[in-house]
Formats: sequence, C-alpha cells, structure tokens
Amino acid sequence: MKKIVSILLAALMLIVLTAMPAFAAEEAPGEETPEEGAVDYSTRECYEFCEGEAIGFWLATVSLVGDTWETYSEENYVSATFTAAKPFSAIKVPYWAGNPDNFNGITPVDVEFAIFKAVENNWGSDYNSEDAVVREVKTLDHDIPDYVWEIPQLPAGRYCIRFTQLTEEGGYIVIAQGEPVDDDIEFDYENCRQNTTGQEGIALTVYYDEGGDNPETPTEVPGEPTEVPPTEAPTEAPTEAPTEAPTEAPKPTDAPKPTDAPKPTEEGNKSNETDKKDNKWLIPAIIGGVVLVAAIAAIVIGASKKKKK
Repeated sequence: MKKIVSILLAALMLIVLTAMPAFAAEEAPGEETPEEGAVDYSTRECYEFCEGEAIGFWLATVSLVGDTWETYSEENYVSATFTAAKPFSAIKVPYWAGNPDNFNGITPVDVEFAIFKAVENNWGSDYNSEDAVVREVKTLDHDIPDYVWEIPQLPAGRYCIRFTQLTEEGGYIVIAQGEPVDDDIEFDYENCRQNTTGQEGIALTVYYDEGGDNPETPTEVPGEPTEVPPTEAPTEAPTEAPTEAPTEAPKPTDAPKPTDAPKPTEEGNKSNETDKKDNKWLIPAIIGGVVLVAAIAAIVIGASKKKKK
C-alpha cells in the first residue's frame, strides 16, 4: 500500500512541476506577442532614379531679412516621368521642410504629392490635379530625408510624379536631387534652382511590390493630351541664387523615423486578460489535488497501523 501511495505522490509532484512554468509564462506581465512593425523596404526590388542623393530642389525662394526668414513660391514644382516595370505602392521621397521652431518667420508648408498617367510630350505643369491617379496634400514642418510615400497599388506602366508647393509665403520644401542613372526618365522643374548642386535628376526610388510579376502589356497611356502641350520648354529658371540665400539647409539629424511600430490594440489586450482569467483555476486545482492525495495517504497509513496492533 505504501508503494501505491508513493507512486501517487510522485506522479502528482511531476504534474505540479510541469504545469507551473507554463502557467507562469502565460501570466507574466509584458510578455505579449509584438505586433508587426514598419515595412523593411531595403529588401524590396527597387527602381532608383538617381545616384549621389543630396539636398537639391528648393520649391521656394528663401532669403534672410534682418533676423527673419522670408519665402515665396508661385506653385513651384518638380516632376519626373518614368516607366514602372512592375506594380508598386511605395516611393522614397527624401525631403527637407522648414521647421518653425528652428527658423524665425518660417511656417509649415502645404505640398501636393501627385501621380498621373503619363501623356506623351507633356510637361509637369500640363497635368491637372483632378486627373491624378493618386493625390495627397501634405502639411510639412520638419525634415524626413528617408521618407517613404505609401500609396494604393498602381500597375506597371508609365507615370508622371509631381511635387508642387502650394504655400505662397512663409514655408518651403526641398526635394532631393542627384545624377540621373536612366535616360528613359524625363525630369522637369520650374523656378527650383536656388542652392542646388547643379544635378538634373530628382532623387526618387520606386519600391516594387513583392510578388508583382511583369505584365504582358504595360498600362496603356493616352495617345494625345487633352490640351496641346507647349512647343517650347518651360521658362528657364534663373541661374543665380538670391543674394541673401540661407547660409545652410536645415540639418536632417533631427528628423524622426518615418514610421513607428503600431501599438497593441485594445481588443488584443482584452483577449489576453480573458485568457489569464480562464487559467486562474489551475493553481487552486493543483493544490486541491495535493491535499486530496495527502489525505488519502494519511487514511491508508492510519489503517495499516491499526491492523498491526
């Protein structure tokens, strides 16, 4: 009989030792499964427009008057017409925007980000905003030199991407420029030559979507524009910068990261709390089992002693 009791006690202790670590792991605070963070675009196949990315196209004329910065823009823009070989939904757009906290007189700036189906012989100014396949007006007030513009997926095809400053006075944005690496891309800009490096290309990068195959035929583009495009190039931008241009561009070191990992949702937290409540019966059940087996063992041992007398 003693052997049976010993076996029961040993089995019960084994159950306790096995169950406790699992319960502790489930009950431990701060052990929630981390949610998916920002997309790692460094692993994506991409189409780079330029090399030697640098602070470049200023979409406003900026000057220092006394201790106050003054800016002016008449819907200055930069654009690039390119062919996407695969579907895409993200474009890297390095930019620097005036920070009101760092520069006296500077205000946030409204900028139109727009993508159009390309029309042969069109300049960037020939497209109407209402015809854009993707359009956003962003209010910017600091630098993000690694900014990625995420958009609804567009199929492979030829497009024109354009950035236009809408704020006339007080704000400014600078779009990165570089040395073009593909002759197929057509760059166009207006009144954006102040403080540039002299390079002609807009330093953008298109990130192709994963699993996007090359289509048999690319997206069709209109054969003729709705309006006859100008026969001459846009008015040449001034070759000299204003006499009182900013001595240096805003430093990008203060720029926050473009994306933050999403916080756990309230629904997920409630689910975890429910699971914890459902498991609170485990320790009382184990303790009860130990007490029950101990009681049985005591009765058996007491009965055995009475028989010996």
